[in-house]
Amino acid sequence: MANHEMTPSLLYRLVKLIVRNKNVIVAVLFLVSLGLGVYGNIAYERQSSSPSVELTILETVTEIAPAVFRAVYETSKYFFLEAEAPHDEAGLPVLLWTQYMAPLSLTFFLILVICSTARAEWTRIWIAWRWRGHTVICGTTENALAFAKSESESNDKQKVVLIAEVIEDVHRDAALLHGFSVLVGDPMDHAVLAQANIARADRMIVALSDDGNNLEIAMRAQSMVLIGKNTNSNGRKLRAFVSIKDRQLWRQLARSDVIQRAVGDRFELVPFNLSIWAARRFTWTEPLWAYADLRGQERVHVVFFGYDAYVEALIGQLPPCCVYRDHQRPFFTLLVDDREAVEAHLHRAYPLIKEIADINIEHFDQSSGAMTKELMQKIESPDQKPEAEVHMTAIEAAVHVTAIEAAVHVTAIIVSRDTPEKSLRTAIAAQDAMRVFGCWGAPVYVRLSKCEGISTLLRSVETARKFADVVEPFGVEDRLCNVSEIDGGLEAVAKAFHIAYCDARETQSHIDDPNRSLEPMVEWENLRETYRESNRRAVDHIKPKLMAAGYNVPSGDNIWIEDKDLLSDTHEISALARNEHKSWQIGRIADGWRKSDVRNDTRKQHPDLVDYEELSDSTKIYDMEQIEFLRDYLSGPKRVKDILKIDKDIEPARPDYWIGFIGKNLISPQEATTLSEKLI
Repeated sequence: MANHEMTPSLLYRLVKLIVRNKNVIVAVLFLVSLGLGVYGNIAYERQSSSPSVELTILETVTEIAPAVFRAVYETSKYFFLEAEAPHDEAGLPVLLWTQYMAPLSLTFFLILVICSTARAEWTRIWIAWRWRGHTVICGTTENALAFAKSESESNDKQKVVLIAEVIEDVHRDAALLHGFSVLVGDPMDHAVLAQANIARADRMIVALSDDGNNLEIAMRAQSMVLIGKNTNSNGRKLRAFVSIKDRQLWRQLARSDVIQRAVGDRFELVPFNLSIWAARRFTWTEPLWAYADLRGQERVHVVFFGYDAYVEALIGQLPPCCVYRDHQRPFFTLLVDDREAVEAHLHRAYPLIKEIADINIEHFDQSSGAMTKELMQKIESPDQKPEAEVHMTAIEAAVHVTAIEAAVHVTAIIVSRDTPEKSLRTAIAAQDAMRVFGCWGAPVYVRLSKCEGISTLLRSVETARKFADVVEPFGVEDRLCNVSEIDGGLEAVAKAFHIAYCDARETQSHIDDPNRSLEPMVEWENLRETYRESNRRAVDHIKPKLMAAGYNVPSGDNIWIEDKDLLSDTHEISALARNEHKSWQIGRIADGWRKSDVRNDTRKQHPDLVDYEELSDSTKIYDMEQIEFLRDYLSGPKRVKDILKIDKDIEPARPDYWIGFIGKNLISPQEATTLSEKLI
């Protein structure tokens, strides 16, 4: 019984192995046939001739060289069925094997060439003739392959064609496994885009390694869609998702009026940056402000190991999201190899970062990855003097050391180095150092491109018994390379927020103001990027607002509350409005905006970039109305579900009441004091 169950599996694996390595098998068969033929012909020639006398080395080389050439020539005849193995006594079995293997290897080779060519041509013809509403992906980077896999495995089973200049076995294997087609050609060639039937596609994802080439391909696709003879018979526009790795270029492109992003109902350009989306997803799923509050910290303190695009994006994303109750502005410690270079790069990215966050850049040898207790204590308490400089008695010194080890100043550790292997090694070393030295006691987040094979080494906040045990990935590109993540998820919530805002202004006169600009009262596709960013920032700050109001917010992107009366207290609305303005202010400053008497979006100037107390009464009322609008937006699942087109039930956010703990919890004395104050 067991053998019958195993046979199909073994046979399937064998066939799969042969298909995957067919090129190698044919090449080996060819080389073996050639080797046997050469060896057999040389041996047959020597046996057929008269016995040779002893030869010198020079004479031997002189004799062998012509014999090898003759043997190669005679062997080549076997491949074309022009020779047969000799049947006399001097004939060798190897020549008989060559007689059958040589033409077989040549036949297999011709079959592979014919099938490959025919398949490529058939793919071109079939796509150009029959495909409608499909997805075209340009590039063979890991991100492009990840997009191809996610599109092929999406709920609507989207037809996908991958355009690549050079096709390797890994691409064919992925296409065979996930069910997408491969088109060989240069994606910058109009003819290749036409073969991919770009004019009738729904989506286009451009993920080459060069940002300039990505934009060039998108612009060529736009011209083909607008002036091409073919029409989009399914009535949908082509949405071109273009990968922009340079964060500054993405910012400039997103805000530029030079490039027309939406062209009627035929084309829309959607530039995206994975590091920025990773930062938004991280702040949404990991409420560091709540972790800091739980541990009695007055501010969020994040320690970064390394500096790259993902760290840079997090530094800009965290400050507006960390506006929580009466917390101080966040503190960022960067442990890097080149302190001066990172400081200059950070200043170019965020010229006003020191107005919204405290920055501490420390030199750290990334190659060794060794942490010392002195360095950890310095980072944990940067304002305290080293122990050697403090004059105290032995008893006072012991109490001082105990207080330092018991205190918790670091909220989270984020590791993002140049390779996933180095990042994971540094994360494990940091966790070991916390365990040995008794410092920090913070969760560790490590950036990985993939994390399937190392899931046993990772532990999330939900499964760990204490924060120091957490090692969790973030910025996993295999998860980010998904249209539903870039265009859905938090982006869909921001779109829904904008739609609800426009509806509220049209239907509720007490929210609208005749002096308020009508520029945001357009569809999302035509909305200027500055207003899109405002909607995204407002969505990113929903969780801190609700948590500050005492709500327990479930996981997931879609949030609603059961009773809008719970957010009706005037004092509570005023406090949340203060935080709303502060979050908006910090977000603008992080993006390079400055205070001015007159608003100028081109120069990034705004008159309301002041503290809440300095605002005019009308602006304060507007901020309070924003909280009331948020309450109305979140106060019923039907409205949220209708806008987001959600069929399943959504767990609501409910008021959170602390009454006690069950079981044994490993907490520090400081955490115990904080938690006891929360109990009712």
